[in-house]
Amino acid sequence: MKKLAVLMLLLILVLSVLNFPLFLYSEYQYFNEDTIIEDITANIDFYESGDAADLYIRYYGEDITDLMNRLLEQQYTLIDKAEAFKILYFEDVDKISRHTSLPMFLGYDGDERRLIHIQIFELQNKHYIFCDYLKEGVSLYECTYDEKTANIFNRACFSEGKIKSNTEDYIKYSFKVTLKHFLPILIAALILFLPSFTEGKRSTEGARKLAKTMGKIGIILIPVLLIIVFLKLYL
Repeated sequence: MKKLAVLMLLLILVLSVLNFPLFLYSEYQYFNEDTIIEDITANIDFYESGDAADLYIRYYGEDITDLMNRLLEQQYTLIDKAEAFKILYFEDVDKISRHTSLPMFLGYDGDERRLIHIQIFELQNKHYIFCDYLKEGVSLYECTYDEKTANIFNRACFSEGKIKSNTEDYIKYSFKVTLKHFLPILIAALILFLPSFTEGKRSTEGARKLAKTMGKIGIILIPVLLIIVFLKLYL
């Protein structure tokens, strides 16, 4: 019984550790549709209509128009979620990025998809553009890039990258969810299996019988609870 109890406790720990990256990846909201040209065009039309927020117009002026028009001339290849996840979570791209909000970030009341932030960075001699959508999540494209576009992004009104704040929110949430679902199971397992570790030859017959009964309950109950947790999280 003690060996089974140890194996069950190890199983809980291993599954909880594995759940964190699995849940993080599954919850990362990735917009896997190639719509960047359409979305930049929508921002240009909105800005030129004069409906953009006055504060935004005063801050960005013609810089944002120059940038969006330059971006329309580039070529884009949408990166799949797995590759984007690896880049955004395992590379510190904010230090090598330039970020800007787009006109539809403020002063827009429509319910349709809208691109509200973009971020440009270079990694391993490739240029990428990170797109942040309202309600749709994020996308990552490999893109062409030229000196004129770089010069626009280097103007004072554009800031350093903000991808890290996005990924950190998902990390914190995934950690909390993992802790919330697996810690109670671990506590229940310790309660059920603890008598198996404490009872010995000097224990009463009743204590030994109780330890065996609780251990048997744990061997059945813990796997059931783990299955329920995974069904709840991923179905």
